[in-house]
Amino acid sequence: MGAQFKNDEVGASAYDPRVMLKIVLLAYSQGLLSSRAIEQACQRNIQFIAISADSRPSHTHIAKFVANLSAQIKPLFAQVLMTGLHPLQ
Repeated sequence: MGAQFKNDEVGASAYDPRVMLKIVLLAYSQGLLSSRAIEQACQRNIQFIAISADSRPSHTHIAKFVANLSAQIKPLFAQVLMTGLHPLQ
């Protein structure tokens, strides 16, 4: 997944896809589906600020990340939900 977002040759450096994934999964777990709502959470919510290391990705970056990886994000989110329902003993 990281190679897809590597941007060392041109433009601004890309956001770490691992951090973006954490942001998206946290947002989905809290019912935030809009990229604009997620952007605002990254600016105002202490959980998002901590998990994103205060990187504050824009809604366009978030939307592009989700659009490019939606097929991979959905099963991960389902797995996270299932883990939450069946805590390890």
